[in-house]
Amino acid sequence: MPKRSYNQFCPASRALDLIGERWTLLIVRDLLRGPRRYTDLRSGLPGMASNLLAHRLTEMETAGLVHREAIDDPRGRALYSLTERGGELRAVVNAIGRFGLPYLDTPTDDQPLIDEMLPEALATLVLVEELPDSGIEIDLNMDEGFARLTVTPQAAPGRRIPALERVQAQPDRPASAAAAQMTGSLAALLWVRRGELSGNEALESGALAVTGGRGDVSVVKRLFGFSRRAPQG
Repeated sequence: MPKRSYNQFCPASRALDLIGERWTLLIVRDLLRGPRRYTDLRSGLPGMASNLLAHRLTEMETAGLVHREAIDDPRGRALYSLTERGGELRAVVNAIGRFGLPYLDTPTDDQPLIDEMLPEALATLVLVEELPDSGIEIDLNMDEGFARLTVTPQAAPGRRIPALERVQAQPDRPASAAAAQMTGSLAALLWVRRGELSGNEALESGALAVTGGRGDVSVVKRLFGFSRRAPQG
């Protein structure tokens, strides 16, 4: 079947010709976390048919977005990774994730939170306009799992680092604790971030807790929108 096209002389339409097909950006999302075997991708995309995944990967490899490397592994015969060009889609995926926050419900049995997606979900909740120039590390001990959120320091004037590139979240728990800690549920943090619950209400009810030095705690609260007022009525 011929590949569909918008047939417009427009960079946005040409980009959508390439990445606008169903599942393509979710494959990119998963590969942004590092190389994956075919079986890894299948497990992270449970609603996607195997033949369609194979087809999408072939299209993405042809377009120069994905690199396929043959490996000797009983769990998969190939390892897929993003090319440098494919990695440029990180900003696109992050922007779409942030745009989708207001439409996101809490996890359910029908729409479960995939464990390995938790760090990425938590990083998406950060208000990038509140990033401190000095950087910070935060341990997010959530009911759903752990993530170490790292905000790298901003570079010197003239070599500024894009905000989204300064935020990273990893699932591995380091030996030593970070300067600031947050505990609670992802749902409560999502409600605070969207302004549906005030930060004070979340803290007073025990739904969330933030500990650490006074300055670090203040940074954490700003990063996740604790100062926003919940809507009245």
